[in-house]
Order: sequence, then structure tokens, then C-alpha cells
Amino acid sequence: TRKESSAASDVYKRQVHVRPAAARRAESSAGADTDLASSAHKHFLSSFTQTNYIPLFMTNIHQFDFSGLHALVRVDFNVPFDDQGQITDDTRMRAALPTLRKILSDGGSVIIATHLGRPKGRDPKLSTELIVPHLKELTHVPVIHCPVSRGAQAQEMAQALQPGEILVLENVRFEEEEQGKLNNPDQYTSEEDLKAAKADLKERQKAYAQEMAALADVYVNDAFGAAHRAHATTALIAQYFAADKKMFGMLMPVSYTHLTLPTTPYV
Repeated sequence: TRKESSAASDVYKRQVHVRPAAARRAESSAGADTDLASSAHKHFLSSFTQTNYIPLFMTNIHQFDFSGLHALVRVDFNVPFDDQGQITDDTRMRAALPTLRKILSDGGSVIIATHLGRPKGRDPKLSTELIVPHLKELTHVPVIHCPVSRGAQAQEMAQALQPGEILVLENVRFEEEEQGKLNNPDQYTSEEDLKAAKADLKERQKAYAQEMAALADVYVNDAFGAAHRAHATTALIAQYFAADKKMFGMLMPVSYTHLTLPTTPYV
């Protein structure tokens, strides 16, 4: 909803812009943000486990070694573009840098899964290929684009990924299984057919999540702006990873802390 998007945007900007010193420390190196993120992570896990929202056995990213592993990182890089396809606000991308740098500095590789907009099928104007050049500038590492998010090509490109490299999968919402919603429900002329199609899609959504999980060794959810949605890559996918191979990224607890803790006015 607009209200949810606005809240997420405010948190991203508060973390990256309103706290310039913290943001600069976070972007300078993978380890420089440890105190801020670790403290937020403890508060985040403590608060959520008290409400039974997440299991106690979720792994802490700060204690995990990604060396030699492929990490599928679900981020929210749903950034705005101008008419020339240039990013006009990269706040969401920069907010995920601490997580990406942690994985890369450990000697791991990153497989990015994200959505752009609300497409009904494939749309070149919403391809994740558009974010690759800027992600290269932000990370200073090789960034490769995969024109699909599933299938043999995605599997081959993921397997070929080397430590220190990033693979950006195509917009996950190009697949209707991501959201679990029919792109064209009006094509069904009867309630029975529509009900059957929805049931079939739910099964395909599970298969899509499992297929995505097969691309990596570890799953990291750092998509604060989309994590509340029960989509294939934000919720269902986690069940296909062992307890010690799935975790929240650094942005999630910091963003949660900004939402729940009172902020000190800047004067």
C-alpha cells in the first residue's frame, strides 16, 4: 500500500541520509558498521522472538562465514527511474551495501533477487538490467545480469559465479508465481475455473520458491520494504534452507529499530 511504501521509504532515508555519520561508516568497509548493526540486530531478534514472529534458531549474519558460499540475497531495489532509464534515487541500493559487503569480504558470492514495479509479465522498462551499472559503481566488484530468474540459464550462471562476484537475477515479479496472484484473472469465465487456477498457482509458487532456493547455499532476507509480503522470495523460500543457512541481512534490524525506537531530534 502507499502507506507501507511511504513508511519503508522514510526508514531507508532516515538510515542513509538523516544519520550521515553512521551511513558513511557503514559504506566505508564491511566491518565498520558492526557496532551499529550488531546492536540493532540484538534488539530486532529480541523483540521479534518475544512475539514469536521469527524462530529463535535464525542465524545471525554477523556470526556467519560466507567463505566459498553462494548467498541468495532478497533485497528491495525497487528504485525510481527517469525517462532515460537512469536511477533518480539510489537510497534503497545503498542501504543494502553493508550486507553485500559482508558476504563479499568473507569470500562469498552474491545472487541478487529483487522486484521492480508491478509488472504483468515481462516489461523491458522494469528489467533489473537497468540497475546493474550503478550497482557496479556502488560495490566496485564484477556484477553480472541474468536475463531470467529461474531455469537452466539461471542455474548455470549461478554455478559459474566466483567469490567476490554479484549475479543480478531478472525481476522476480516477471513470474506470476512470485506474488502468487494471477496476471489475468478475467480470462476465467467461471468461478470454478478461477478457483482451480488460483489453487494451481499456489502450487507453482511453492515450486518457484524451491527452484530459486536451489541456486544458492544460503538465504539472506534484507528486503525491508517487501519482507511483510508472503511472496515466493520473501517468505516461502526460507523453508527450503536449513536453519543455519537462512538469516536476516543488516538492513532489516536497523530499519526495524528506527521504526520502533524513539529518535533523537537533530538540531
